[in-house]
Amino acid sequence: MAKKIHNNLLNELPLAEALKGEVKAWADQGWQGVTQTTYELLAYWFNRAGETDEKFHDCQRRAVETIIYCHEILGIETLKQAFEKFAPEALAASAALTDEVESLPFAKYCLKMATGTGKTWVLAALLVWQY
Repeated sequence: MAKKIHNNLLNELPLAEALKGEVKAWADQGWQGVTQTTYELLAYWFNRAGETDEKFHDCQRRAVETIIYCHEILGIETLKQAFEKFAPEALAASAALTDEVESLPFAKYCLKMATGTGKTWVLAALLVWQY
C-alpha cells in the first residue's frame, strides 16, 4: 500500500513538468531510437491525419510518448532513477518523497489524466505496445 505523503510535491508533478519538454523534443524529431515496431505503432497512431476519424487527443499522445520515452529510450527501471535524472530537487526537498520512491523496486509508470480524457485509449495503446 502506498504511503501518504503529507505535502504537495506529488500534486505539483515535478517529474512530469521536468520531462515534458524533453519528450516533446524527442517526439518532434520523429521518435529517434525506438524499435521498428514501436516506430510503426507511433506512426500509425499519430501520423494518420485525414485518414480516420479516430484520433488520439494531444494529452493522450503525450502520455503514450512519455511512457515509451522513459521505458524504451531512457531505460528507466525505477521511479527513483526518473526523479534523480529529471527532478532531483524534489527528492532533496522532501524526505517523505525520497522514502516513497526508494521503496519501489520497479518503474511504476503513472499517468495523471482527468475524467473523460481518454485514459482507456492510452492504456489500450500501451498494452498493444508492450505486447
